[in-house]
Amino acid sequence: MTTLNNTHTKYKTKLLLTIIIVLCFILGGGFYILKQSNITNNKDTIVELTPDFIKAIQKYDELDVFNEGYAAVCKDGKWGYINTKGEEIIQCIYSKVNPFHEGYAAVCKDDKWGYINTKGEEIVQCQYSEASPFSEGYAVVVKDDNCGFINTKGEEITQFQYSGASYFGEKCAMVRKDGKWGFINKDGEEIVQCQYSQILPYMNGYAEVRKDDKSGFVNAEGNEIAPCQYSEVSPFSEGYAAVCKDFEWGYINTKGEEIVPCQYSHASSFNEGYAAVCKYDKDEWGFVEKWGFVNAKGEEIVPCKYKDVSPFSEGFAAVCKDKKWGYVDTKGKEAIPINIEAKFVGDFSEGLAFVYKEDGNSFSVIDTIGNTVFSGYVDFSWTFEEVDKSEMPRYFKGKLYVPIAEFKSVVYDKQGNKIKETYDYACDNKYFTDKNSDKEYFIFQKGNGDNENYKYLTVGLKNKDGKELTPAIYAYINGYNAGHDIKVSNGVVLVTLCEVGEEVEWNANETHFTPIEGKLYYGYADLNGNDTFSEELKKKCKESYEQRVNEFYQKDLEEKQRLRGEGPDWLQGAWRMQLTDDYGRHLGYMYEVFNHGTSKAYANGSLISERNYTVSDDMVIYENNGYYQLDNGRQIIISADGQKMQKVSNDTSYSPTSYSSSSFYSDNGNSNNRQEKEYMLKLSKLSDKGKELVNELSSMRANGNIDPFRIMYIKQNLIRYKDEQIDIAANKLHDSQLAREYMEQKRKLLLAFKQMGI
Repeated sequence: MTTLNNTHTKYKTKLLLTIIIVLCFILGGGFYILKQSNITNNKDTIVELTPDFIKAIQKYDELDVFNEGYAAVCKDGKWGYINTKGEEIIQCIYSKVNPFHEGYAAVCKDDKWGYINTKGEEIVQCQYSEASPFSEGYAVVVKDDNCGFINTKGEEITQFQYSGASYFGEKCAMVRKDGKWGFINKDGEEIVQCQYSQILPYMNGYAEVRKDDKSGFVNAEGNEIAPCQYSEVSPFSEGYAAVCKDFEWGYINTKGEEIVPCQYSHASSFNEGYAAVCKYDKDEWGFVEKWGFVNAKGEEIVPCKYKDVSPFSEGFAAVCKDKKWGYVDTKGKEAIPINIEAKFVGDFSEGLAFVYKEDGNSFSVIDTIGNTVFSGYVDFSWTFEEVDKSEMPRYFKGKLYVPIAEFKSVVYDKQGNKIKETYDYACDNKYFTDKNSDKEYFIFQKGNGDNENYKYLTVGLKNKDGKELTPAIYAYINGYNAGHDIKVSNGVVLVTLCEVGEEVEWNANETHFTPIEGKLYYGYADLNGNDTFSEELKKKCKESYEQRVNEFYQKDLEEKQRLRGEGPDWLQGAWRMQLTDDYGRHLGYMYEVFNHGTSKAYANGSLISERNYTVSDDMVIYENNGYYQLDNGRQIIISADGQKMQKVSNDTSYSPTSYSSSSFYSDNGNSNNRQEKEYMLKLSKLSDKGKELVNELSSMRANGNIDPFRIMYIKQNLIRYKDEQIDIAANKLHDSQLAREYMEQKRKLLLAFKQMGI
């Protein structure tokens, strides 16, 4: 299924996030995350990191970000505020505080919340159990477990009658009463009565509302422009919203009129005047998705015939058919022929698009007529999940960051010239491709250290042009690590150094770590690379990182030495391999028992060799000759002739003769051997009979001579044969590995039947 379906998943995630935010608000301590409005101040309030300022902040145990010219500071467990000169303008007397917003800050004393102004005057006494930041001149407060609203004068504009509420946005706030949701305006009036089971905040003048498991929309005046009749909706984009009714999607305009009837299986948001839509088609294997595009008039300008598509960008949209990619223009014409062999192709940005080649480790960049501008190497193997087309690098201000390792990128210009190699966060440029973002700065990550296999991660700050403003030497900036774009208030950011403790967190490949415990030091950094820390302290923290790296490196060397001598832990124990003659007939089993550097081999219950071994390059080596190949991913052993060995015991003292009472482990006794041969012969006959039926089925489909009754007979018998093989392997031969193989064959068989519609 195309990744455009993620639009609706993300929308549902947003709904869930809103509910979580409100729950956090009700349960306490959640107001800070309701809205964190960073106001960039004018030049008069810029913090200058003078010696006096640096000296002034040394007495505090903890610092917070500057906002509106003030920063919260903590001393001896109590909080207050300093101004841009480092002067303590509000004493440290509060147990908890929030940053200033709109000239006021929520403060807590004796477990009660109130508000102060920038003079330190308590404009609202500490009387509420919770208090949110001011937003559009109003704040949510909680008293007796109920929510209400106050203005900047401390006047309560609503009664405390709501069980849940949100901050004001687009002049409205969400409220909940008697389990139902509605909206109030700034006069405290319910412009939308509390009648809906779920609602979302206003976006671009419209809000989704939900009743009786159906969704609709209300406008800014509180009028229901679209009744709750849709099972699912997406937010308005470019004046249109995707809506779903009876499992089919269409579009409505801001009047609630259906401009595109609900006839598609999927529908994405409008972008550049066009939206991707999908219809189900049927082929010989079942139903498949076919994608196309509609315009704002509801006209299908690109027919639904493509396996996958991407949204329009700079007048072009990527399309995929028969495992090849190309691009269509806004007239529906295939502007770039569909002959690009690639895993994915990216959106056009600054006239160029990224092509991720089928081999998985190379790329090319093409122009708007499909010509290749340049090519190179790329590596997405470090990602946690399968990379998709939404992650394709894009040009921004003439630069393209292409990952070649988890924390290493090559930066190209538009002609394909390498500008530099960098250890910056590999895909940091993607955070700056949102043209509507008001965040001017980005926290990037860097891997440090001389050892390629072990690096420690620190963060720094860049602007939207990619210029490095602070070096990547900090544990956190404004409380965040990598991947966040932020605003900067009063010309500085909060920076944190860490003296690393014992516990660290490794990335997925265990090559980079970040500390999760240690001593933290707080300070500020400006946009010229200056900070309030001494060089001695920075050196001390750097050395603590490097010490941990060296410790891990030494442990790794010791572990590799151990593994070379005895192999991985999963290797230790007894392994079994089937012996056959030249005709494939079963002759018995051979066992190899590995015991941390020595091994014993048994055949027919007798010890035939005892040898020392080492492990190198995933090979078990005897007397400098590779004998077994180790597959660490699947944790199996493969013999020199390609046979997979089955592990039968973790016991390193295992001997087949000691298990002679078990028919599974016994290689002695003519009756047992005779029985095993009979079972193996039956398994072979069942496989042969199954192949005959599969060949017959293939012939029927190829000739078009379909006999439904014969097909049903073939299906039933193929399943029966597999069930018999599973039973023999599991209950007669007691071979769990073989049984699992037959179970997997049955699963694939049932899947094939389903795809063929049998």
